[in-house]
Amino acid sequence: FAEMRSKFTQNATRRSLLASIASIYDLLGLISTITVKMIILHQKVCYAKCKWDELLPPDLMKEWKSILNEFKEIDSIEIDRNYCFDDPNDPITNVQIHSFSDASENMIAATIYGRFNLSAPKDVSDTFAIRSERRI
Repeated sequence: FAEMRSKFTQNATRRSLLASIASIYDLLGLISTITVKMIILHQKVCYAKCKWDELLPPDLMKEWKSILNEFKEIDSIEIDRNYCFDDPNDPITNVQIHSFSDASENMIAATIYGRFNLSAPKDVSDTFAIRSERRI
């Protein structure tokens, strides 16, 4: 994410904001909490009738910089793409899929999680995000 974030400009214009949004490829929707904020900010920029190459107004610029700070925080997140336990000989006793959704005035979102349970002697479970989707 650091490489992607380095392409974002601190002093954004309508054009650079839209370019930043378009440059994000988040197939699984794992950072959609941030991309949604970017899209809603772009809507506000459009409603404010900002020109393409002029700097955003101070209130919208402050919101943009807040979003950039959130990108710094996700650099430390590690996403394990292994949907099962590390040892293929572990006896999986139960596989569950859980789905959650929520909506607000601005968007609707859903996330699907998977859960594996192991039998004795370990008696542990592991939960992971499979996919997240949002609509604005």
